[in-house]
Amino acid sequence: MPTTRDLMLVLTLPVLVACTADPMAKEALAYESAMEPVMTQNAALAAEFLEIAIKLDDENFGPDRMAKRWHRRVVTLSDEVAASVNDVSSSDPELSARHQALGQAWQDRAQAYTAIDQAWSAGDPSAMDSASKANVQAKLAEEAALADLNALLGPHGVALDPFPEP
Repeated sequence: MPTTRDLMLVLTLPVLVACTADPMAKEALAYESAMEPVMTQNAALAAEFLEIAIKLDDENFGPDRMAKRWHRRVVTLSDEVAASVNDVSSSDPELSARHQALGQAWQDRAQAYTAIDQAWSAGDPSAMDSASKANVQAKLAEEAALADLNALLGPHGVALDPFPEP
């Protein structure tokens, strides 16, 4: 009867063979592994953003509590994600360029979230509108960067999951 170890060997053998035959497969697998905690962090940020969006209509939550939570959770998490993505790198030039595009999108998002925070505090609807538009642009850039990364990684059997389970 096969053991769990035997089963794991059988399941990982094709990946190991592919990695030795294709250096990019090894690079893609290492990249996916390095990005997994960052993607989990990004998913936590998305959940926090949605939680605040849900509370917009909650009269018991109040604008002051919402502003504090936005600053404490969303702005802080977006800064952490933008910093964490810079800790990951690749020696493959194409993968590195696509990774940098994702990093730039997340830096732009962090800046937009900070600008939203500042506009809220200042009570400036024009600045809020500009910051919200910057956030939409950052989101579009993030989606494009993830699609480009996954198009490159996919043929090697890996992908970045934008909403991994913790």
